[in-house]
Amino acid sequence: MSQMVRAMAHSARNAMQGGQACLHILGFKLADRPDLIELIDKVQASQDRLLAIFNDVGEFAGPIKLEIAACDASELVDAAFAAAVAARHVGPGQAATGRTELKFDNRSGSRALRVDRQVTRRALERLLLDAIDAGATTIVVGFRSEELSGGQSLVVELSDDRSKFGENECSKYFEPFANRADNLGAAFAQRVVKLQGGQIHAASRSPQGATITITLPCS
Repeated sequence: MSQMVRAMAHSARNAMQGGQACLHILGFKLADRPDLIELIDKVQASQDRLLAIFNDVGEFAGPIKLEIAACDASELVDAAFAAAVAARHVGPGQAATGRTELKFDNRSGSRALRVDRQVTRRALERLLLDAIDAGATTIVVGFRSEELSGGQSLVVELSDDRSKFGENECSKYFEPFANRADNLGAAFAQRVVKLQGGQIHAASRSPQGATITITLPCS
């Protein structure tokens, strides 16, 4: 089933890219028709969203090969946030969403993890992207040590101030496409964390916001 879904996503993505190329050419030919250019831009935006969905489905359904190594959780979060911000830029100095600030509540103590660096960074990036897209202006990162299944683990908490994250959103947060029709990020992050023997939970904050708690092994 996963192979079929990945193949369908790949074929659909190729077809979408062909359509986008045609829209790009059409935009040049109709440069003197601002009324039509506006419609082309809207079609292009819709195709961009569809292409993002196909990419997400391909990533979610694809195999994950882990290369476990020691890494620093703080560095992973920094790299993930930089990638998330870059993904939401539409041009030099322009962001598609409002500015979001990343703060660290505590960088002291051990932040060592034994996980796959690239896959874990990507999972954190998807969670941070979700917070940015949900309107968060501040994301606070906290660390603490904890026992997990008889071994030492590190808890990473991502707390934000998004405006809508009630009981309904919280209970369905990790379900594919549950909260938004174009979102698979939280489901992908959950898969990555569990695959590495960790845990992940979501909770709403008062008066508003969300806290995503990720527990990953240190050794």
